Amino acid sequence: MHIHFRAPLAYAGCGVRVDTLPPAGTSCPVSVTFDDESLATGQCSVINDQEIKVWVDAYTTQAGNIVKARAWLIQRLEGAKIWKAMDRIGADGA
Repeated sequence: MHIHFRAPLAYAGCGVRVDTLPPAGTSCPVSVTFDDESLATGQCSVINDQEIKVWVDAYTTQAGNIVKARAWLIQRLEGAKIWKAMDRIGADGA
């Protein structure tokens, strides 16, 4: 699975492009890209066809900044194909 954050760093409200979504209740590895062409790996947990949780491993931006591992709740906007990073979530997934 591939996820693209439409910014060099993820933030609440950031647009997100999500490729083919696995079935609800599944988890899978994910490759993550950012608008500055930075790359990261992570894990995705599919809650339903409108919400996913994504854990992004630490990575380095193209500008050389180190970004710590973070997790995000990502939601699809109602009736649209557009996804948004809604909230950061804790290490425990809550």
